[in-house]
Amino acid sequence: MPPRQSRPPTVSSLLPPILSLLEPPSPNPYSAHQKALTTTARIASSHPDVATEILFATARELLKLGEAGSGSELGVRMVQILEQADKDVDEKSRASVTQLLALTPAHGPWRKKLADAAIRWTSTHGECPTGDPSLHQYVGELYYKGECRVRSAERRSLLILLAFKILRACHVPYPCGIHHDFVPAEQHLLAAGKRDGAKLLAEMMFEWCEKGKLDPGPYAVRGTLPFLSYRPPNILPALTFLTNFLSLLSSSPSAKHLFTTTLPSQTSYSIADIQLTTSPTLNFLQLALITIQRVGGAGGRYRRISGVNGVLGQKEVQEVLQQISTNVFLIPPPRGQSDMLQNLMGSLFGGGR
Repeated sequence: MPPRQSRPPTVSSLLPPILSLLEPPSPNPYSAHQKALTTTARIASSHPDVATEILFATARELLKLGEAGSGSELGVRMVQILEQADKDVDEKSRASVTQLLALTPAHGPWRKKLADAAIRWTSTHGECPTGDPSLHQYVGELYYKGECRVRSAERRSLLILLAFKILRACHVPYPCGIHHDFVPAEQHLLAAGKRDGAKLLAEMMFEWCEKGKLDPGPYAVRGTLPFLSYRPPNILPALTFLTNFLSLLSSSPSAKHLFTTTLPSQTSYSIADIQLTTSPTLNFLQLALITIQRVGGAGGRYRRISGVNGVLGQKEVQEVLQQISTNVFLIPPPRGQSDMLQNLMGSLFGGGR
């Protein structure tokens, strides 16, 4: 008698017994959690699609019941199976992750664990080495809107390393009375590298500098230079951030005094008008963005800095500017000797605030 062939596992046959443990009037979250883990452990390597579907559905129901620990643990396990099965991120898997993140409460470590696991998976199974841009933007928005009270995941690219240098150089205070996690939100929105994320970043920086009551220069640097540190520079989000940030400042009663006049940029591909301000930093960033877009090869032999005492004179910001100079203008890094012309230009242009 031939041996009986076993039926392949299916979601329709394995999921209902698990979900039945969560039905009223006496739901048993612990049993459902354990049964989901043991069931998927047997099929994770042979049928990863079925396993991840079961874990997602069970995690979702547990989170709806307020079982943050059990639900997020199943979500992390779902991401681990996707990674082990070499599954690339797609619309369905991204939607599963974001739905679980939305259901996970902001307090406690649970959302952080799931977000970190998802970013780590997408950094190796997506198109971007820093993690999926859309996922970064989603997590960044959660942070900004005060719905995510956790630290950010690891960054693995030169862009993020350069961004961290800028963060350390541009020391900015937190707005009083606001309990948003601006720093991790900033890091995720920068890592996203998208236009919508840059627009959200501009709104956040505007709120962070108290609508212009604080010096907006450091905030503008933090939102512009990291995008330009790409190779090639990521122009669209940098342009989106700077134009939106300046627009918000110009409409704020607290910052209107910064704006003196408007000059045509005489370009058809960049900022339509240069907003001449009393801040050398804001002026520098506008001109730098236009120049980087215009360049087609090697640029001038000297970098002109807008002062050595302000934010643009900080060592970390100078390192990022040198990286941009090397990537875009093919200007080799300085060999360490004193540049008399550069020092003279720096003293002439005064402080960089």
